[in-house]
Amino acid sequence: MENENLFKGIGMVVDDEVNSGRDKAIDGIVKYLENDNHLPLVKYEVLPDDIEFSCLSKLSFLLLDWELNTLKDDAGNPISNIALKDQNIRNNVAFIKQVVSKVVIPIFIFSNENVNSIKNILAQHEIINDDEKEPIFILGKSELFDDDNKCIVFDKVNEWLKKTPSIYVTQKWKTAYLDAINEMALDMRVASPYWPNLLWTCYNSDGVNPSEEISSLINQNALSRIQPIEFDKEILSIKKTCDEHILKNLLERQRFMRNEYLGDLSSTGDIYKWSQKYFLNIRPSCDCVGREEQNKIYLIRGDKVKEKDIQNGLFNKKYGNFNEQSNFVIVGPINGFFIRFNFKDILIEDFEEKKDKRIGRLLSPFITHVTQKYSLYIHRQGLPRLPIEVISSVAPVTDNKDEIEERKMDAPQEETEDSKNKLQQLFKENNELKAKMKRIINSQNCYRLYNCKVTISPSLKKRKGKR
Repeated sequence: MENENLFKGIGMVVDDEVNSGRDKAIDGIVKYLENDNHLPLVKYEVLPDDIEFSCLSKLSFLLLDWELNTLKDDAGNPISNIALKDQNIRNNVAFIKQVVSKVVIPIFIFSNENVNSIKNILAQHEIINDDEKEPIFILGKSELFDDDNKCIVFDKVNEWLKKTPSIYVTQKWKTAYLDAINEMALDMRVASPYWPNLLWTCYNSDGVNPSEEISSLINQNALSRIQPIEFDKEILSIKKTCDEHILKNLLERQRFMRNEYLGDLSSTGDIYKWSQKYFLNIRPSCDCVGREEQNKIYLIRGDKVKEKDIQNGLFNKKYGNFNEQSNFVIVGPINGFFIRFNFKDILIEDFEEKKDKRIGRLLSPFITHVTQKYSLYIHRQGLPRLPIEVISSVAPVTDNKDEIEERKMDAPQEETEDSKNKLQQLFKENNELKAKMKRIINSQNCYRLYNCKVTISPSLKKRKGKR
């Protein structure tokens, strides 16, 4: 398994000896990354305190030396200073906390100190737990070289990736996405170097939001260029236990985008909540752009699905979906539960007055399923009823509710009695047939073979004087 390409890009190295040439370990690592793998590096001798952390998301990885600013004697050997060491730990912890809270990039901590000691410090500050959930790889500098003093950084990283599928998948997808963005930009430039200006003019004259439309075009074009990614089976096939709560959270992120990640514009699939009721906007996206300062939302009302309804047959176990009727649809999980939206009534509201009630947005293809069903509902064609008289096998309809209920209760018993009567009739007919065949045989005084399933047992009388 070769995953070096997942880290192709700009890397950041923070080490107080990165430019001194006195630390053979960091010198060997830098040479391996720059010369052998041709990776550009941004080098810091101290932790950067003026960096925009959002810029770190553009990095392929962050390499951090744990022992920054250590005191050393004339020979370069570290001098113990407890106060300096404690301050260094606090600085490292604060910096790492900021990074993992704002961006998702692999953090490689290479150190001459005890690895378990570093892990304990990070665990104490709730940066990692027993499962080392955060994207942090900790290893001693001496372990990064083989017996021939050859740097084996990516060999160790590949071993770590096997136990860190979240980083592996994220890096794999990020690489494919960045390649698609680059291809899209090159392709659009070939069409015209001023393609953003031309599109802006077109969208603006059409009365729609040009920023939103250009963003949508870029997103759709770039995503369409990403072919299905082949992930490593060895990494992702490892089974992990997952309870109901975790699984619901994962599925919710597949189907639902929380409001904190949405912009200020209205769209199809927006879900609102007020007065303990839920509302889903089914107005087409092209009509949600707010032409002429009008931005209405068309809402269908929903309620939480009760657990007892799910247990009583609402959920289809065989196909893994809900038994929806033509007049409603069920979506979720959203906030840990499912919502049934009914098509019967629609509420028209102004987006500006209700946007503070929006809790998120139902994503495709789930919102597409809703709009398709709603379209069928509002275009449904009523058909005339068939008179009961034309269906002879159906009992007449009665308006007597008591009689209806009584028939429902007696239905099994009636079916049993009917079966008994039919069986008795068959026995009677069979006996009559047997008797008839006996009379025919006696009258003809001979035996004939008939193709019927009856038992014929004629009695043979002995003739007088004959055996």
